[in-house]
Amino acid sequence: MEFKKLNSGSSTFLNLARVVSAQFVVIGHLIRGLAIFPKIQPPYIPFLQGIGVVVFFILSGFLIPYSTVLKLKQNPKYSFKEFFIERFSRIFISLVPCLLFIVLIDLSTIIFNPNQYHFYDTFNIKNFIGSLLMLEENPFYKLSNLLYIESFGSGRPFWTLAIEWWIYFWFGFLYLEIINKQNANLKNIFILAFFSIVPFSNFISGRGEGLMLPWCCGTLIFIIWPFFQKINFNKFLVFVTSVFLLYLIWIRFNATQFRYVEPYYVLLLSFLILVLLGFSHHLIITNKMKLIIQYFADFSFTLYLIHYTLIYFAFQFLNVFNDKYLFFICCFLFVNLVSISLAKHTEMKYKILRSYLIKKFIKK
Repeated sequence: MEFKKLNSGSSTFLNLARVVSAQFVVIGHLIRGLAIFPKIQPPYIPFLQGIGVVVFFILSGFLIPYSTVLKLKQNPKYSFKEFFIERFSRIFISLVPCLLFIVLIDLSTIIFNPNQYHFYDTFNIKNFIGSLLMLEENPFYKLSNLLYIESFGSGRPFWTLAIEWWIYFWFGFLYLEIINKQNANLKNIFILAFFSIVPFSNFISGRGEGLMLPWCCGTLIFIIWPFFQKINFNKFLVFVTSVFLLYLIWIRFNATQFRYVEPYYVLLLSFLILVLLGFSHHLIITNKMKLIIQYFADFSFTLYLIHYTLIYFAFQFLNVFNDKYLFFICCFLFVNLVSISLAKHTEMKYKILRSYLIKKFIKK
């Protein structure tokens, strides 16, 4: 398998895609709650928040294999243990503070506006611990209702994170412990089978109706994108644009009701990302632009985790405008500003936690 390092242009494009995806999720939930901009919702196009989540999974499916292979090339002793520490640091430095933040925001709604709080069924210790342990919407609930876990309180987006967390385990263990070490013993096969339960149950079904599919599409992009650097991208961009226009026309006249993960647009989005990734590899981007995009990317995870809670809070306590569109703009800015403030002390510090844990638990 050919491997090419990302350069400045392609890295910046991936950061930009992460920024746009996070903002799509915020905008999608806002316009649906306010019942505005109907032409950018089903049946005309998929929900923006759904597109944002799908792109997140495609990007993850590319970046996790990419970073893993790169780390192995830099250090042949790179292990699943170190892989786990890196993923743990990246996720939990935001997850724990965001969960506690949601507790405080939800409690304020319960205290000051109890009749308007709609998440009493999930605001409990069971779902708090379940969200902390990435157990939301797990398939084990079919064995017992006691095992059914929903996202805690108003933290509705957390269930997608749980799916991605178990995909990390599945991929990391498969690649680092079995493929790289060529160690497919019975113990490792059993562990891999356990890690596979959530990813495989989300391949064509699950709450997200197949979120494993876009993740695998991202991995496919990782495998084939080096070859796209040798292609005439102007022609490909014309081709991709034409395909999307035809697809949008087809949607418009068929009034399609989309599933959360619609295979057709997942494949089209994946192909578009592949083409743009190859195209961006040849772009020269100024340092100022790179820093701006990087800054917005650095709080996108926190934004994703708490945006729904902040939107719900704003609808309850900050909606003093008669104009829906003015409230949309103010709420959008409010959600981003609060997310930045929280991320500065959490998400943006994840490398410090990662370095500490690696020094503590990895023997050099």
